[in-house]
Amino acid sequence: MYRQLCITLNNISHVSAYLGELSTLLHWDMVAQQLSIKHEDEAVGQRALRSLTGLVAATNDDVKLQSRVLSQQIIEKIVVDLKKYTIEFTRCHNDLPSVSD
Repeated sequence: MYRQLCITLNNISHVSAYLGELSTLLHWDMVAQQLSIKHEDEAVGQRALRSLTGLVAATNDDVKLQSRVLSQQIIEKIVVDLKKYTIEFTRCHNDLPSVSD
């Protein structure tokens, strides 16, 4: 169970890194410039660039939120297991003589 959660968390991290490179990989500056030329209006390209940048920022915020939610779920599952193992360990070792005996 933890393995799949950790893999998912790792995948989310890769998506976040990829989002940071998206504008470079897709040459958004060049696309915005071509839009401005095609429409004979510099503002068209700038609006397109702002829209794309805003979409990536919103997506990155969502990815970060999902990462925090998933991290919290992992922590909650680990805490439950730790409590269970602590109780079992304590119960098993109550029968052993203490160091002061």
